[in-house]
Amino acid sequence: EGIGPGGRVEGVEPGGGAWTGRAATPTARDGVGVAVVGDELYAVGGGSRDSSGPVATVEVFDPASGAWTAMAPMPTARDGLGVTVVGDQLYAVGGWNGIRPVAALGVFGPSSSAFAASSPMPPARPDLGVAVVGDPLYAVGGAHGSCRGPAAPRERFDLSTAPATA
Repeated sequence: EGIGPGGRVEGVEPGGGAWTGRAATPTARDGVGVAVVGDELYAVGGGSRDSSGPVATVEVFDPASGAWTAMAPMPTARDGLGVTVVGDQLYAVGGWNGIRPVAALGVFGPSSSAFAASSPMPPARPDLGVAVVGDPLYAVGGAHGSCRGPAAPRERFDLSTAPATA
């Protein structure tokens, strides 16, 4: 699945084929983080299309029903965040709160349908790439400072030593 301008969503069946339209996200936004947990596609945060700033919106698409469902929002509204998955936990890293970069690290548990905050992952930055290899979460690149200029930091975050807190 992919999310495009105006909340448009397109998907392709595993194994190839043509891209086809899916139900649009209820919240049109850019700078959204996306990841798959189980069989569902999560759209996390992003910048509102009406220029009112970052949103804390979390929505999940169920391909079986073809419908989007709103979930509990993130504690911190942000766009340009990195999103990755470990097991059935979705991690939202960094981003931009409309004024400055943030170092927030949020953990979403689909079984609880809510985000919990974890230890922040410095340095604060948006537009980064995140991935998990084994247990550590890696954050690479992104922007820094108040101008969203390029950055080149790389961090390794040990998930087992930084449990989520409520």
